[in-house]
Amino acid sequence: MSVVWKQHVETGISLFPRTNKLPIQIDMGRNNNTNQKTIKAIDGGCKPIHSPGLIQPHGVLLVLNEPELAIQQVSRNTLQFLGLRPRELLNKKLEELIDAQQIEIIKQALKDNFERINPLVLNVKNQGNAAIFNGTIHRSGKSIILELEPKIAEISSNFFSFYHFVKAPIDQMQKARTLDELCQLMAREIRNTIGFDRVMIYRFDRDGSGVVVAEEKAEHLMPLLGLHYPASDIPKSAEQLYMMNLLRFIPDVNYQPVKLTPQRNPVTKCPLDMSLSVLRGVSHYHIDYLRNMGVAATMTISLIRDRQLWGMIACHHQTPKYISYEMRTFCEFLGRAMVLELGAKQENQDLDYQLKLKSIQSAFFEAISQADNLFDGLIADRDRLLALVGAQGAAVYVENRFVCLGQTPAAADVRDLMVWVENQNQQDIFYTDSLPKLYPKAEQFKDVASGLLLLSIAKIRQHCILWFRSERIQTVTWKGNPNQQVTVEGDRNSHLSPHNSFELWQERVRLTSLPWKQCEIDSARELRNAIVGIVLRKADELAQTKVQLEVRVAERTADLSQANDQLQYELAQRQRAEEALYQQVERERLIGAIAQHIRESLNLTEILNTAVSEVQALFQADRVLVYRVWSNGTGSAIAEATAPGWIKVLDFVFPEEVFPEEIRQSYLEGRIYALTDRDNGEILPCLVDFLAQIQVRAKLVIPIIQHDSLWGLLIAHQCSQPREWQAWEISLLQQLANQMAIAIQQSELYQKLQEELRERQRVENALRQSEALFRSLSESAPIGIFRTDQQGQWIYTNPRCQAIGGFSFEAALGNGWKRFTHPEDLEEFCHQWEAAAAENQEFVGEIRFVRRDGTVRFCRVRTAPVFSAMDDLTGHVGTVEDITESQAIAQMKNEFISIVSHELRTPLTAIRGSLGLLANGVYDQKPQRGKRMLEIAATQTDRLVRLVNDILDLGRLESGRVTLAKQNCDAAALMLQSVDAMRVNAEQNQITLSVNPLNVQVWAAPDSIVQTLTNLISNAIKFSEPGSTVWLTAELAKGGTQETRNPSQTDNAIQNSNQGYVLFQIKDQGRGIPTNKLETIFGQFQQVDASDSRKKGGTGLGLAICRSIIQQHGGQIWAESILGEGSCFYFTLPLPPDRSCKGHQYYDNETSAGD
Repeated sequence: MSVVWKQHVETGISLFPRTNKLPIQIDMGRNNNTNQKTIKAIDGGCKPIHSPGLIQPHGVLLVLNEPELAIQQVSRNTLQFLGLRPRELLNKKLEELIDAQQIEIIKQALKDNFERINPLVLNVKNQGNAAIFNGTIHRSGKSIILELEPKIAEISSNFFSFYHFVKAPIDQMQKARTLDELCQLMAREIRNTIGFDRVMIYRFDRDGSGVVVAEEKAEHLMPLLGLHYPASDIPKSAEQLYMMNLLRFIPDVNYQPVKLTPQRNPVTKCPLDMSLSVLRGVSHYHIDYLRNMGVAATMTISLIRDRQLWGMIACHHQTPKYISYEMRTFCEFLGRAMVLELGAKQENQDLDYQLKLKSIQSAFFEAISQADNLFDGLIADRDRLLALVGAQGAAVYVENRFVCLGQTPAAADVRDLMVWVENQNQQDIFYTDSLPKLYPKAEQFKDVASGLLLLSIAKIRQHCILWFRSERIQTVTWKGNPNQQVTVEGDRNSHLSPHNSFELWQERVRLTSLPWKQCEIDSARELRNAIVGIVLRKADELAQTKVQLEVRVAERTADLSQANDQLQYELAQRQRAEEALYQQVERERLIGAIAQHIRESLNLTEILNTAVSEVQALFQADRVLVYRVWSNGTGSAIAEATAPGWIKVLDFVFPEEVFPEEIRQSYLEGRIYALTDRDNGEILPCLVDFLAQIQVRAKLVIPIIQHDSLWGLLIAHQCSQPREWQAWEISLLQQLANQMAIAIQQSELYQKLQEELRERQRVENALRQSEALFRSLSESAPIGIFRTDQQGQWIYTNPRCQAIGGFSFEAALGNGWKRFTHPEDLEEFCHQWEAAAAENQEFVGEIRFVRRDGTVRFCRVRTAPVFSAMDDLTGHVGTVEDITESQAIAQMKNEFISIVSHELRTPLTAIRGSLGLLANGVYDQKPQRGKRMLEIAATQTDRLVRLVNDILDLGRLESGRVTLAKQNCDAAALMLQSVDAMRVNAEQNQITLSVNPLNVQVWAAPDSIVQTLTNLISNAIKFSEPGSTVWLTAELAKGGTQETRNPSQTDNAIQNSNQGYVLFQIKDQGRGIPTNKLETIFGQFQQVDASDSRKKGGTGLGLAICRSIIQQHGGQIWAESILGEGSCFYFTLPLPPDRSCKGHQYYDNETSAGD
């Protein structure tokens, strides 16, 4: 199975973070006289893992030179174990620490093999006493490394004791029936032996990924059995270390590393290569990884089979735990013993399946040998062909015959796949269980072909068999999120940090099939061998039969030959005479018919098709065609007659390489080319291949000359066999070619006349359509359009242009448009336009047109030059855009901003002045004046709030963001509610409010109408003298039947309709409003006297808000006034839409007016 793996689980074997940027090098060269491979890999802290310069503290490391065995480097913990400081040991000879007999053993091993003496039991002198150590010795470059660990005798060194110790586990391994049972047994034995919390067996797949196949653990630990990890968790460098060191032991992950003295080897001047060191320090990344998993001690045993890392035994303990050297050696021995049993258990698992395949092979091979041909023999029994390798589909390609069986991709996809495999693989067998990952196009048919096994039977003839396996979607469980990124910790001394989370995580694996077993691949190979044997045997049988038949045929042929020769001679003479007569008649008939057809028709296609059909029938040729030579050197068949069974080449474009220049020149000079057989060596191989593609064996080619140029060729093809072209056939084709040249000339003249006529009609139609389209667009365009001639004289204006400028079409022609141009603008505008026109550039300018009624329109004019097809200037086209309203809006905007700024600044200035005086302590001794300043500030603040609220209300009303919810309202209730709201204000100002309510329904938004009435009543109170009266009345009216009191509102929709309305009136006895102010007071920030905003406290927006509200109700508002006598404000509201009317009396549908 091939899986897109993401991350390793809690195994304790991951040495590196999952990152493709980890710098790893493997030096496969030899190091002096040893076969040791030097591993160069960088750990998370940017130190090579094979030369960390550190050891674990449970032993001592000595580096010796050769042959003196003087100490060159030592670990810095020698005082603890040997009683000597590192500096005291440097340059000492090893013989000063151990006896001569052991020295002799070590020197002898230097000439032979260290494995023969490892491990050593050494008595090391320690301040007059002898300490016993387990020692291992190996070579590292030009140095010798000796590692010592204190000896703890848990297993007797006696051979028989050791034998009895290991006998029971080995017996159980031999009794294990399956591979899974063997793995589980080994995990249990190792855990029972060393007492670790968890022991796991990992197995690696062919792609380097792996899975936990067996586990023994403490009950409180989470199970890891069945969890997967990716190939990237063990880089090649780490894999080499595991191959070189079968056992790796870390008794305490929290150990304090011990440095070497000196740090660099005195001989190499480089850090010591510790690839084979037992005490070698551990990568801090791996230490962090183990800590994150809660592991305190770990031991791994490599399982190596067939020189490859089959798997490993990983042991974890949650607290520090030391295992003696003897016990570790025992575990390593069990690992080696397990490897010996792996092969046998694996073969036993596949034995039944192999026997089944052998049975299928036997029957299938026998059937193939009995078949008439190989192809039929292979596909006769589809089920056996598929079962031969355990496939769901197959494709067979033998002897140019192709068939798909079972579940397979489409035939075209299979053929493409065969080509791809041929380019990728030169072996007889190609197989994969993840085809889409190697061949991305296969993802389109992954459901049936995620796995592929291809057997090449014969590469030259491309005979092959392809077997397919469908996709197997699998859910893989991970220990930890495989997408978690490796982080970098720290700043100056940054190092890689492994992930901290090991929660279960699942992934769906796609684009893979069941892997092909070795026995299935061998079965395919045996099929090839069987086919080769069958083919060779049949070849021998056919050869014998052929010899016998040749003898019999030779005898019979000799007898018949003499009689046949005489008959053939006589028959040939007669046939030649008949053929000559028939051919002469047919030639004359054909030439006459074609000549007559040319005279009667101008249709060249019909003439050519008739000619090739007649010639093909007369010649009995397989194909006759007219080949047209194009100006770019390519060509194509434009007329063709083909016998049944042969491909057609009509309209197929042949490249220039098929018909090079020198060949075209020879045909132009009158060459006639007759080819009897393409395989006679007369033509180049490339041309032979080309003729084979179009099924041509022989051909006759006659040029067609037109106007001293090679127009084309008249060609006859014989596809079935070679052909000797007769003289009469060549003569006939020459005559036909001449007749075709005449027909071509006539047809070209006719076609030319027809094309000219069609082009003229097309141009005329296009011109009419263009003119009609331009006029339609121009007449309906929303902007003004005009056109001038080369001198700038206006020759056209559309209706919109005339409406904007106030002139007619005739009045604007020539320079007439200038009479409607504002005198102040004309000279400058013409000067700028003429300057742009002189440079053939576009022009944009603004101008004012004065209409006949005296109104002025502000306009933006744009012009662009117009050129003919010959790039000659024909005039200018322009547009006129009326921007009068936008100009007015911009002016109103500026005025509004100016007024708002002034109105806001005035109260703010008063507030700031009052508060400033108080802040500066001016009125600290005058509390009454200080209180007055606060009242001024409060008053101005209220004014400022009202101003802002009025501005917001007005903005919402005029922008349409406020939707008035209209309903049936009682006019009397609205009037009384408004008066009640203003009664306190009136009493404070000694004003009498008089209201005459009208009990009638109106169609209005009640809150908005109350706001309008209170604004108008407030204004009346504000500008009335004490002791005066303000009246509020209402009356019914009907549009079109009663004269309104506002003669200027002549276009009001209510008055000009039959719908009724209510007229409201607010009247005061104030100072009155000048006549010229009666319209402007409804504008924004408009007041009769500018000082009113300070004296009366108004904002200048109340009447503007009232007007906006009434207009949104569909009503009117206006004022009438007499200076010194008072003012009267009016506004109208419509009656509800469902009101009924009788004459001039209006009644509510529910209550009458008299209620």
